[in-house]
Amino acid sequence: LRSPKNMNFESIKGQYLLLDTNVVINFGRYHIFYAPFMEQVVAHGITAVINRVVHTELLAYARNEEEKQKTLELIHRILRGNESGATMPVAPDLFDLALQLAEKYRGAGIPVGQIELPDLLIGGDMIRFNKGGKLILATENHKDFPVPVFERIGVQVIDCNDATGVHTIGFYKLNNS
Repeated sequence: LRSPKNMNFESIKGQYLLLDTNVVINFGRYHIFYAPFMEQVVAHGITAVINRVVHTELLAYARNEEEKQKTLELIHRILRGNESGATMPVAPDLFDLALQLAEKYRGAGIPVGQIELPDLLIGGDMIRFNKGGKLILATENHKDFPVPVFERIGVQVIDCNDATGVHTIGFYKLNNS
């Protein structure tokens, strides 16, 4: 039995933390439980960012204009009012990088059909911005970013009490080997 490495925020101090859609949604739904996590991010000089895929997923699934406005406010709060600087731009080669990631999955024996396109695009951004290893992904969908293609460097457990139980955020970096 392997015990997970608890997230040491000091180890990613000054880096960029790409928040997956599920983390942003749960921060909005269970703010009181997720706030200490985001406070740790800020306290350690970690810059929370989202990419255009996450931004689009968040807004596309808003059921009405009121929900869309609440989602924009949530994005504003998480990115601390720096949407333009904390929303990663789309690169012309993003889809090529997603295909490169799909090849890594195949090479590792992971069925690519189980990974959805938005996750391949998020992974493409991980490849693109991985120079220097300064981009870390935070997600609750661990199966979408499997080891050995990604390296899980820590976890953060969030106990939402009776609201929805225990949530586990995994922190991943691209495995360059």
